[in-house]
Amino acid sequence: MKIFERILDRRIRENVKLSDSQCGFVSGCGTIDAIHATRLLVEKHREKQKPVHIAFLGLEKAFDRVPRKTGFRSHDSDQMAARQWLTTARRCMPQPQ
Repeated sequence: MKIFERILDRRIRENVKLSDSQCGFVSGCGTIDAIHATRLLVEKHREKQKPVHIAFLGLEKAFDRVPRKTGFRSHDSDQMAARQWLTTARRCMPQPQ
């Protein structure tokens, strides 16, 4: 992870509480755990004859293929300085109470 990513990751983790059902970005919770939880959920809904809707998002590969410099260049092309971009990112984070 790059330094900037580590800083953002740390700040987000300090301010956001993930639910126990969250598996993405959680240490020790892998794909097998998510598959098992999904299977249990589907089985319970089948037993009760209720519909269940599931969405799968594989973002890791998408982000790995985008050069980081390109991402910052797109912000620069919008005439958005790095400091403004960080300020905007901070505003999106929940504030401690």
